[in-house]
Amino acid sequence: MKECEALLNRLMQHNFGWVFNSPVDVVKLNIPDYFTVIKHPMDLGTVKKRITSGHYSNPLDFAADVRLTFSNAMTYNPPGNDVNFMAKTLSKYFEVRWKAIEKKLPVTKNVDAVPSTAAAPIEGETNSNVLPLKKK
Repeated sequence: MKECEALLNRLMQHNFGWVFNSPVDVVKLNIPDYFTVIKHPMDLGTVKKRITSGHYSNPLDFAADVRLTFSNAMTYNPPGNDVNFMAKTLSKYFEVRWKAIEKKLPVTKNVDAVPSTAAAPIEGETNSNVLPLKKK
């Protein structure tokens, strides 16, 4: 998680980072519909608190929250808007640097992707619980 924290610090210190370093202040920005549009608010300051407190069980959860930060900004702010542009720029910045971290992560097997053999009979055995199909 040290590399994640270092990447987060780089994002927060980026020229556009200040926009995403704290939660959206809907009163100050006069955007009362923000929470209607954005159901799961996230910001880099919250990510920082979570990483410091040990909230993330793995780097993928960290990456998901960083991506949510920029996704929310691009969802709420239309293309052509400065915040949308800043979010796209920082998102690309993140993804390029995230790849180096992601390559170092242990490969986990997707258990759901492997077909289960639990119900299959062992070779040489018959499954007495299965009724034969009736011919019509």
